[in-house]
Amino acid sequence: MNRTLRDAFDRWKDALIDQDKQTTQAARHRAHARVTSMEDLIAETPADDIEGIGIKLALYVYMSGVDPEKADSAVEQVLSAYKDCGRFSVVTFWWRSRA
Repeated sequence: MNRTLRDAFDRWKDALIDQDKQTTQAARHRAHARVTSMEDLIAETPADDIEGIGIKLALYVYMSGVDPEKADSAVEQVLSAYKDCGRFSVVTFWWRSRA
């Protein structure tokens, strides 16, 4: 797993939570800059494995606000790939833990 990508994703989630807690416009703007900085870092960081691809797909699904019940066929493909990444990540983790 690409540690940098996973760390950036964790920092993105923390920044998103922090952004929602801000009460002033200036603080919210600073927090939003941190969120977009993490999004840029994730986009620029190559994925080394299936988990990295899953992280990028998860971010896309979240940012696009996709409603799975109303998705068109192109979006359904992205959602399907995201689910597959999650499934493969769990299987890979389990397989490696047996070694």
